[in-house]
Amino acid sequence: GTPLKSRRTIGPKIILPASPQLSSPADKSTGIATTIKLTWAAISNADSYGLEVSKNPDFSSLVANNNTLNTNEFTVSGLEQDTPYYWRVRATNSAGTSSYSTVWTFRTIKPVLIPAVPSLLSPSNGAKDLSVSPSLQWTSVSGAKTYRVQISKESNFAILSLDNAVVTSNSLQVNGLQDGVTYYWRVSATNESGSSSYSSVLMVLSKV
Repeated sequence: GTPLKSRRTIGPKIILPASPQLSSPADKSTGIATTIKLTWAAISNADSYGLEVSKNPDFSSLVANNNTLNTNEFTVSGLEQDTPYYWRVRATNSAGTSSYSTVWTFRTIKPVLIPAVPSLLSPSNGAKDLSVSPSLQWTSVSGAKTYRVQISKESNFAILSLDNAVVTSNSLQVNGLQDGVTYYWRVSATNESGSSSYSSVLMVLSKV
């Protein structure tokens, strides 16, 4: 008789994934935070992604290296300020691994400097007959987020009559001072990097 032909069932051929297209942050971006989410376009037949981040365009040393990502994003943290970084991604499935994406680069944010010391404007040093509800004014400092205003009856500010650390403008309306008392006041400026030294101290006398 005629022998039976062997039959094999062949499943759909698995195709090598395409190289991913990077999404964000945009290539050549600047002012990027030191913790940043990197994203790229998903590849429909990818099982995982591999990502590399480096300070070198040739990726000779790596800041981040993860070859088991199962989503099309990765958050990298602990980056240095004002530094260029390079990143690329590739996709993998059972057929193999794609070539890397086009390399993109970004530069992290520049360091934020501690604000300069404010200069006190009004009332002037030695001013007399002030209202017990005076308006204090000082110079606006570039980069300051808030100001701290302190008032004391003592020149060393050992005991404070007022300590307001969340003033958002360069003036403050003060209430509740006592009649005929000498007060001292000073101001410092603050942002995310820290606080300035206090201004020089001015002495004022409330109205008797």
